Amino acid sequence: MERQIPTFKDAFQLLELPDYLNGTEIRYKLNIIASKKERAILIETCRRLQDLYDEICAARFALITSCQVKYPEYLSADTDERGHLWIQSQFVNTAILWYNATFDMLLQVVWIYYRLYKQVKEALTLNNIEDVLSRCKKKIVIELVPNEQIKEELKSFHAKSHLTNINTKYSNQNVVEWANTLKHRRMIEYEELNKRKHTACFITLSRLPEIVVKRQTPPRGNLQEGIKTLYNSNETLKRIKMTDVISVLFEYHKDICRLSKSIFDKIEF
Repeated sequence: MERQIPTFKDAFQLLELPDYLNGTEIRYKLNIIASKKERAILIETCRRLQDLYDEICAARFALITSCQVKYPEYLSADTDERGHLWIQSQFVNTAILWYNATFDMLLQVVWIYYRLYKQVKEALTLNNIEDVLSRCKKKIVIELVPNEQIKEELKSFHAKSHLTNINTKYSNQNVVEWANTLKHRRMIEYEELNKRKHTACFITLSRLPEIVVKRQTPPRGNLQEGIKTLYNSNETLKRIKMTDVISVLFEYHKDICRLSKSIFDKIEF
């Protein structure tokens, strides 16, 4: 059954904004001044929270716009459906990249607030903020963070079932994998967009058995049994439905906001 994506109007209501992340450096200015904690830590934590909020906003905007489906402001009235689908796919791809970045930004919040960078290199200071942030890695953050709840929530975030249960024969279909595909490999092949793009299928076959035991020759019996597919041009496409990706991104938005709230509530200004 084809998944139905929300309408453009409904998407605004479904994707709530985490306003508690916005403007913390200003809202907690007096708390920071009066705090006994290191002020540099609190200021840079606030700035990472602001970056997190801005990235969620960017991802949300792209995802909501992908629900528009038709884009008359970009295309003439006589443009066929494929033109609208291509524009929709660009908003989906943008949402993937921004949502993937939000988790990395959340790691930076934990990295700074709990001063984990000091455990990696004592000499690091927040005056060299780019060096500090460049050393922030998921594995190290999870290993070093002292709060057990945060540790478990970060560790299990990408294992959530709805992020990986898309009905596809290809594994690792989740936001991280899609973002890595876009950044390092190729464009994502959406079924809706590529129905007529690939008109032929090319297959390369081999008569060698799949496994050849050392110093033994292949059997001389039925050669058909030893045929192996070396290449199938359809199999390498790894198509996925754009509506499925949009559905996952809606769930991802809710999850990243929940995780952000959980971590934000543990920050003492």
